[in-house]
Amino acid sequence: MAERSLIGKTGSVTGKIAPNTTGEVTVELRGGSEYYFARSADGQEVIEKGCQVLIVNAGPGRLLYVTALDII
Repeated sequence: MAERSLIGKTGSVTGKIAPNTTGEVTVELRGGSEYYFARSADGQEVIEKGCQVLIVNAGPGRLLYVTALDII
């Protein structure tokens, strides 16, 4: 699946995302889960394992740029 088509979808962090660190997210697709590398969209946000994220951009090599969702 082209990563650009994931923009606007949500995922779950499976590997901590932090500045200068590439983490990992899982995205539910086609009845299963797929794993992608992830970085924070602003380059500064720390997103812990288990947090829900919004995919805001995509790069080459299964890389997604994400931001944490505020869940109430």
